[in-house]
Amino acid sequence: MRNYWEASIKHLVTGDDGKLKKTTSVYLIDAINHTEVEARLVKEMAQIIRGDFKIKPIRASDVVEVVDDSLDYYWKVKFEYFDEKKVTKTYLVSANSVTEAIDLFVAEMSNFMLSYEIVSVTKTKILNVYLWEPKGFEVDITVDWGDGNLEKLEDNEPEELEGNIDFDQAP
Repeated sequence: MRNYWEASIKHLVTGDDGKLKKTTSVYLIDAINHTEVEARLVKEMAQIIRGDFKIKPIRASDVVEVVDDSLDYYWKVKFEYFDEKKVTKTYLVSANSVTEAIDLFVAEMSNFMLSYEIVSVTKTKILNVYLWEPKGFEVDITVDWGDGNLEKLEDNEPEELEGNIDFDQAP
C-alpha cells in the first residue's frame, strides 16, 4: 500500500516579463514518512529549480490511488461505496478535462466489484507525482546441504535447488 503526501515548494520563477516572482508548486510524493518526503523533494527539486527553495509543511494526503497518464492536470475524484458501512476514498487522476478525468476513473474502476458513487471531482494544483519505485537489489542465498558443504546460489540458479528444505532445523 502506498502512502501519499502532499508538499509545497516555495521558489522563484522568471515571469514572461523577465522579472523574478515567488511561486508555490505542489507535489504528491509516495513515501514512508516526512523525512523521506523531504529527502526525495530536495533531490528532485535540485534538478528542476535553480536557486533556493523552501519546502512548506508536508501533510498526509487523502489520495489512495493514482491514475497517471501524464496529462496536463491532476483531478481528485472522491467516491463512496458501501461495504458493511459507507466508505469514502479519493483517487488522483491525470487528465486534460473533468470529463476525461471521470472517463479515466470509470475505466480504472471497471473491475471494482461494489457499486460506487462519484461524490466530487476537483481540479488540483499538483504539478507532478513522485512514486516510489524499487531499485534493483541483490539477495545472497547460501544453502547448507547438511553434509558440511555450503553452496551459494546465484540469481540465475533457483531451479537447481531440489529436495525439501526444513526451515525448523536451524543450524
